Amino acid sequence: MVSPIRQLPIHGESNVARFLSRLLPSTCPLNYDCLDWDTLVRVDTLLDLPDQIQSPSSLLQQLETTLKMNKNGKFLLHTGVSIADFVLFSTLLNSFEIGELHKMLNGKPLLQTWFKNMENYGHFHIRA
Repeated sequence: MVSPIRQLPIHGESNVARFLSRLLPSTCPLNYDCLDWDTLVRVDTLLDLPDQIQSPSSLLQQLETTLKMNKNGKFLLHTGVSIADFVLFSTLLNSFEIGELHKMLNGKPLLQTWFKNMENYGHFHIRA
């Protein structure tokens, strides 16, 4: 929580991402405050997933379900990349050893495509 009156800590990766995205120019698609209401609700729902789901494998199942409903398959929302993609990508990287994550993604083409796309989009160099 950010207060102009007094300093308060920001708790959780999702909330830090929300705050930092608000500092981006309004023309940036990652700016949280510039999203239309429908997209904002979907991003918020995705950002809350890591706190609501108990196991990383359940999170993978939820992400796969979300990607199945998606129309472009590259990002979690059909409209393009959002801060939710980055937060959930980070959550997965912090929940699994990279070799274990690649095994979990094996046989799940939608998740593999999303994961590879996030690596490329963010210019991340992840090694097994």
